[in-house]
Amino acid sequence: MSETLSVHLPILADSSSLILYLHNSTTGALLNTGGDALAHITGRLFNAVLEEDRSALGHLYAVVCEGTELPENVVWDGWLQAGQTVIVSDYPVVASGSPEEIAMSLLLLDWTTIVDIVPARSALNAFRHIRNRWEIIGTDKTVYKEDDLTPAYTTVVTAGPDGEILADRPNA
Repeated sequence: MSETLSVHLPILADSSSLILYLHNSTTGALLNTGGDALAHITGRLFNAVLEEDRSALGHLYAVVCEGTELPENVVWDGWLQAGQTVIVSDYPVVASGSPEEIAMSLLLLDWTTIVDIVPARSALNAFRHIRNRWEIIGTDKTVYKEDDLTPAYTTVVTAGPDGEILADRPNA
């Protein structure tokens, strides 16, 4: 039984040779030998038809390559959650509880307990500027992690003649 999988990719100059490879997230085994060609649908949307049965495999690691699956050919990677047909860039997290309980668990989370790598453009990094220490030296703004000592990310600040901040451009 085939199924159509969708993925939103960054704008690419050449999208004619994109291949989707799906791996078992536990064993790393390749599910779709040889990969499946991605067809450009519109804008950033691409589809691939998967012939293999993935129903018993749980979450799958997805790799998009220009041609064969070699490190130098990888243009994007993400995750296909069990039971879903849209491939996303972040690992699927299964939450339990009511919407209010889930929201409260996120809002009241102690950020110092997060030890994983945080994506550059994440809500946590956005909130860090509000809550954590940050400083501007010259045109470089550094926002710190929850210990207020370790840099989380830097941006380039443009100031007006009176010192007012006109722009704040992330480096990532």
